[in-house]
Amino acid sequence: MLNRVARTISLARESRVLLDLGLSHLTLGRANVSDSPEATSNLNLAVDTLRRAGQLPYLGLSLLARGRQRDLDEAFGIATRSGMRLHLADYHLISAGNAYKGGDSGRAREHFEKAETLIRETGYHRRDGELAELRTKLVTS
Repeated sequence: MLNRVARTISLARESRVLLDLGLSHLTLGRANVSDSPEATSNLNLAVDTLRRAGQLPYLGLSLLARGRQRDLDEAFGIATRSGMRLHLADYHLISAGNAYKGGDSGRAREHFEKAETLIRETGYHRRDGELAELRTKLVTS
């Protein structure tokens, strides 16, 4: 898969298709170990390229993947204005996990409940595993 993505990046650079280039960097950034310099570089390139491409849904995904607080805030704004409920569910899941890691179980529960509601309402069961894992952590804390 990574060879195919590298080829796509090469073709996208040649043809100057920003969407393809940004999505390829997003794929590479998510495929690498999350704190590695290569992952960080690819996620930075994804955010920058998708921002230049003006692709808000994909920009939101890249911001969520990069996961800095200011990125999460921007992704929340994009998702709220655009009615992207799946992005909002992801935002709340990530925020709940960050709050839990930071020792703020009250805030973690607030985000968890919002994520759980959105996941149930939208049928976004792709996140059921993450939701269950977070539920277990919150119950034991």
